[in-house]
Amino acid sequence: QQAMLIVDQWAEGDRKGLLRRVFRSWSQYAIQERYLKRAAANVHMAVFGWVEGKSKGLKHSCFLSWHHQAHSESIVRQREAELAAA
Repeated sequence: QQAMLIVDQWAEGDRKGLLRRVFRSWSQYAIQERYLKRAAANVHMAVFGWVEGKSKGLKHSCFLSWHHQAHSESIVRQREAELAAA
C-alpha cells in the first residue's frame, strides 16, 4: 500500500494522491467487511436451520439479525442525541 501511495502522490500530487489512496483503502475495507458479515450470516442461518429446522431456523436467524440491527441503531441515535445536547 505504501508503494501505491507513493505512485499516486507522484502522479497526482500530494493532496490528490493521498485522497485517492484513502478512498481506495476505504473501498477495499468496506468490501471485505461486507463479505465477512455475509459469511457470518450464512453460518448463522446454516446452524439455526440445522438445529431448529429450515423454516423456524430462518425465522430465528432473521429475528436475531433484526434485533442486532435495531440495537445498533438505537445506540447510534442515543450518541447523536448526546452530541446534539452538548
